[in-house]
Formats: sequence, structure tokens, C-alpha cells
Amino acid sequence: MNRLASLIVAGGALVAAFIVYQESRIIGFPDGHVTELDHVRKTLGLVFIGISCASSLAFFALFVATDKHRTRFRFATLFGLYFASSALLAGAAALLPRYFAGGGGG
Repeated sequence: MNRLASLIVAGGALVAAFIVYQESRIIGFPDGHVTELDHVRKTLGLVFIGISCASSLAFFALFVATDKHRTRFRFATLFGLYFASSALLAGAAALLPRYFAGGGGG
């Protein structure tokens, strides 16, 4: 079961990375105007893409692994790290509008 779950999570991480990549491509479309908030969102998106791709490779390696002794522990640890990093990035992205909504410049 854990091998199948590893494969499903690996595919889900790749799909999430692809969706964030497509979303980051349209920032500034159609007029090309990109705000500071957009720059920071794009940077967070690129970090998420990197984490998702690395995690996807690790989950796929766990799927292929022949050592079945500690796969449950490795899967739980890897999933916990991926979930925690994704939650941290989502929290940072949620707090960004509050930070950038303040000053009107000077």
C-alpha cells in the first residue's frame, strides 16, 4: 500500500508543481505590469515548484526502492516534510497581501 501511496503522492506533487508553474507564467498578462506582490508570489511559486519536484523524485525513488523494511517510516517522514514545507509556503503567500497593502509609497 505504501508503494502505491508513494506513486500517487509523487504524481500529485508533479501536478501541483505544474499548476503553480502555469499560474506563475500568467503573472503580468496581458499588459506586462508586475507589482512587488506579484514578484514575491512568483518567487514563492518557484520555491514551491522546486520543493515539489524534489519531493516527487524522492517519492518515486521510495516507490522503486526494494527495501521494504523501513518504507512506512520513510514515507511518513517524507510526506510530513513535504506537507510542512507546503503549508509554510502557503502561509507565507496568504500573509503577503497584508504586508504589501500598507504603504502607498513616498
